[in-house]
Amino acid sequence: MKALLFDLDGTLVDTERLDDIAMQRVLKRNGLSIKFKEFIGCTLDEYINSIITNNKLQQKIKGEFIKEYTFLLRKTRLSLNHKLLELLKQKSNLKVALVTSNTKKITTLILKKIGLLKFFDIIITCEDVENQKPHPEPFLKAITQLGVNPHECIIFEDSQAGLQSAKLAGIDYQKITIERK
Repeated sequence: MKALLFDLDGTLVDTERLDDIAMQRVLKRNGLSIKFKEFIGCTLDEYINSIITNNKLQQKIKGEFIKEYTFLLRKTRLSLNHKLLELLKQKSNLKVALVTSNTKKITTLILKKIGLLKFFDIIITCEDVENQKPHPEPFLKAITQLGVNPHECIIFEDSQAGLQSAKLAGIDYQKITIERK
């Protein structure tokens, strides 16, 4: 084993409930009575495009969501996956990557808030690849940058899209869930 690859949201840290709260608030503020659905395993753009067809409104909702999410993130205590945190802290000579469908800005904000930014050799976000999970590109890009082969690493992931991405990349994976209190 030469490398560990981690997903962020729902794997290392429980931020997915913030996604839900922020999106519900934004939709309500804009008078949209869209039946809310979770957007686990897809990007913000993919989610918004799936519920709103008007381009101008899509951009408005995206901007408002990012502001609301950032506000919630700054004031909310986040639940961490302590088992994975211990593994991350004991990584010894292993290379470590974070592969997330989140933006660089939000990813950096989360990692700084929970004190984990220093543990990652590389970080791949939705802005670094053309194809998101479940496509294998995010994980393949990470192992290329780390200089390891698929059989030399393991992925820790929670979403079906992420697990499919790992499988298509030919990398062993472990399905992870955070126990909510």
